Amino acid sequence: RSGRLAGGEGHTMRVFLSQPNTQLGATLLARLKKRKGWEVSAMCPEAEASKLPRGVSHAVVEENIDSMHRALLYADIVLFELHSKAKEAKAAIQYLSQATLTTEKVFVCISSTLTWAAAAGSSAEDVLTEDLYPKRKPLLSHKACHAAETLIRKARKTNLLTYVVCAGLIYGGGEDVLHPLFKEAWHGRPVPCYGPGNNVIPMIHATDLANIILHTATERPETQYLLAVDNGGHTLQELSEVIARKLGSGKVEMVDEDTTALSKNVESLLVNLRMEMGAVGELNFRWQHMEGFVRSVEAIVEEFRDHRNLHPLRIILQGPPASGKTFFAEKLASEYTLTHIKIDEAVNEARKSSDKFGEEVRAALEKDPRLPSGLLLRVISNELQTLRCINQGFILDGYPQTEKEMAELFPIWVKSLPRESEKNKRDAEGGKSQDDGEEEDEEDENEEGEGEDEGEGGEAQDEGPSSGSARGRRSARNKPSSNLPENVIFLDSPDEVLKERLLNLPEAQLKSAHSDEEGFTRRLKAWRDMNATEVKLASFFRDYNVEVFMVDSVEPWETTYEEMKLYIGPPHNYGPPPEVIERMKTEAEGREAERQALLAAEKEEQERKELRERTQRQEREEQLWNELKQQEQDLLETRSIPLRKYLMDNVIPPLTEGMIKVAQLRPEDPIDFLAEYLFRHDPNEQTSITIHFSTCHQPFCVF
Repeated sequence: RSGRLAGGEGHTMRVFLSQPNTQLGATLLARLKKRKGWEVSAMCPEAEASKLPRGVSHAVVEENIDSMHRALLYADIVLFELHSKAKEAKAAIQYLSQATLTTEKVFVCISSTLTWAAAAGSSAEDVLTEDLYPKRKPLLSHKACHAAETLIRKARKTNLLTYVVCAGLIYGGGEDVLHPLFKEAWHGRPVPCYGPGNNVIPMIHATDLANIILHTATERPETQYLLAVDNGGHTLQELSEVIARKLGSGKVEMVDEDTTALSKNVESLLVNLRMEMGAVGELNFRWQHMEGFVRSVEAIVEEFRDHRNLHPLRIILQGPPASGKTFFAEKLASEYTLTHIKIDEAVNEARKSSDKFGEEVRAALEKDPRLPSGLLLRVISNELQTLRCINQGFILDGYPQTEKEMAELFPIWVKSLPRESEKNKRDAEGGKSQDDGEEEDEEDENEEGEGEDEGEGGEAQDEGPSSGSARGRRSARNKPSSNLPENVIFLDSPDEVLKERLLNLPEAQLKSAHSDEEGFTRRLKAWRDMNATEVKLASFFRDYNVEVFMVDSVEPWETTYEEMKLYIGPPHNYGPPPEVIERMKTEAEGREAERQALLAAEKEEQERKELRERTQRQEREEQLWNELKQQEQDLLETRSIPLRKYLMDNVIPPLTEGMIKVAQLRPEDPIDFLAEYLFRHDPNEQTSITIHFSTCHQPFCVF
């Protein structure tokens, strides 16, 4: 080992990182950004150049070849993940192998054991080592990675050191390949195990792999091809079983070959390779999970919760009767997908149980409808131990009400945490409890482990991508393994408001809640007496370093509810589970059907209304038209009176006489005869004219 960084002492280390957003890339970046004097450039598509994570100094647009070449020449260490970037890795190593390099560069590519998966004769009994790398045979999907490995290993020359780190299945953090198994377990569903499950999977924790890569780049071992695997040697069935046991219901579902063939991204879970680490065991860093996944599963599960922000939300709602505890508890349970533990429902479920405890509950209820406090405590404690409460969290509504009940309900938490008053007293005396000493020793051990790994870079402990938000809401003293309620809300209102609210409740709701006036007054008095000077249970929580949210439950309640959500923070889950999503979908479809039916009814009613209005409008228009016609007729008749008189006086008499003459004389052309007759007898003409009608039977004179 050289003991020096590749660029020399006092030289700023420049690192080129191919994929900063993968599981390994994020782990590498988390460690690199804590090293003093290290500068990171990251490759990314042009569309993502402005969205790179913290710790990246420069974005290298992969579509820009000139920019890529400049970044490769500028870097002291080049880290390339071959998965999905094998083509780019080959182009990069070809460019560097042809370029004139004036300073030393280290090129480390990270490959996968899938480049070995199709090796002839490989089985669980064959132990594969680094010396056998020429015999490796890849799966079809990893042929490009296999070719890139060969090119990179052969490209070593003066000032260009090349290494291939072949990594097992990467686990840890928020998980990647194993994430579907973790997710199924977290939801309480059976964890899938593909195929027979007896295949051995080489594995490596992301943090250990990041250490191997960085120490390979800085220590420059003689071996060019390194197998990065731990000593676990676990089968797929062992992995599924331990995940189901530590995070879920303990159930494993064996998936047949036909279903496995249709599943996506499972080829890494189907390899059957027993591998043994070689040169990586000689690198100078402290392993975190050398013994494998199963031995470290509790820490790995905790990492998963941290990175995915999946720590349970545990909420207690307290307050006097009619302060709105149940109302807000139901809204919060729906909003955050939590279990709302209701005392009556929990007791009924326990009473229906066929075991010995159920018999004990039934016997107690036969004597008294109110369970003894000790038995009620066991009922609620059993509810808190259910998987949905452990993983997703819970809301306790109105329970516990006393310090004693609180201490008995959460004994692990109370025993592990000293009261603030006791701690202050010990600090004043200059002493420490045994628990404090153990905690300090544990912290010192962690610091020592990180110190060896820091080297000259001064590296600090890793941070997950979302761990800050998950840890920020939790006190440093809270133990995640206990059902500690970290969100404690106390509601209150003046007695007059509470009584008025009670009077406005429907009769059925009053009976179901046993909130008649006498019972309400009794319970309200008991609450006020118990918390005469201050809310004692709130003081109890504060003594154990839990922040309590005191809020007045006054209407409008929307404001109070939004304040509660702000205090609790964002949900800690994947969203509703599939069955809830299906129910929500069914309810949404029902609401949509009702909406469509309502819209159809409204449309039909609108059409009927429009038809009525159109009919009425047509009737009005027709009536108006008739009135106009009548008015016009009347006007015409009025205007026709002078014309009628003129016709009667001047036209009708001569016309009548002419018609009589036509009848008497019967001319050959009666029309012409009548016209001539009228013309001759125009009353306005004063001259008398004698006309001889040759067409008549005899001549005559007309005056």
